[in-house]
Amino acid sequence: MIPLQTISLPSVPLAVLAFDGLALQAGTAHDAISLLVMTQLVAPALTLVVIGLPAILGRPLAERTTTRLVGAGFTTAFLASLAVLFVLFMRGFATEVVHVGTWFAVGHHQATIELVADGLSVPYVCFSTGLCALVNAFAGKYLHREPGFTRFFVLLALFGTGMNLMVLAGSIDVLFAGWEFLGISSTLLIGFFHERSNAVKAALRAFTTYRICDVGLLAAAVMV
Repeated sequence: MIPLQTISLPSVPLAVLAFDGLALQAGTAHDAISLLVMTQLVAPALTLVVIGLPAILGRPLAERTTTRLVGAGFTTAFLASLAVLFVLFMRGFATEVVHVGTWFAVGHHQATIELVADGLSVPYVCFSTGLCALVNAFAGKYLHREPGFTRFFVLLALFGTGMNLMVLAGSIDVLFAGWEFLGISSTLLIGFFHERSNAVKAALRAFTTYRICDVGLLAAAVMV
């Protein structure tokens, strides 16, 4: 008979194995949240480029194509926000910080691009993207054959991108960038029918209000 050999395995504490498993799960969840949070921003921003670039080149897309692309962008962002909300719920709504990179550096100051997903920001992104998707569906029919059809949806995509960027901002620099995108797009949307004097006056009032609020935002940035 062939004698059996005993193979000795290295002893690994069960606590270490359990910790490694939890760390792996936490890392996987963070990677998933990071991807989904980026999707909330990239989806409407990509839509902005896809429909805006042909319009700049003088070859705007067809109305149906424009509305479908914008609708797909906001729907994708909405579904991504729902997925993030579910993952946060399963993790007890622990705050997740997504570090995208460094924007620029001046002296000792670094403008880092960070996004924050928590129980406050993600539900608001769900609301804003869902609302923009509904506006897109309504405006596609309401503005049929309107001369500024493409312009409206470019501004709507910019508005959604700025809103998501501002809500998910993890630093004052990102917050201010999102605020400016939001301000310019909403001002131009208010004055969309620029041949009407009331629309232009309302847009100017909105622009003035945003500029006044800029002072408060800059003051907060200095204090931070």
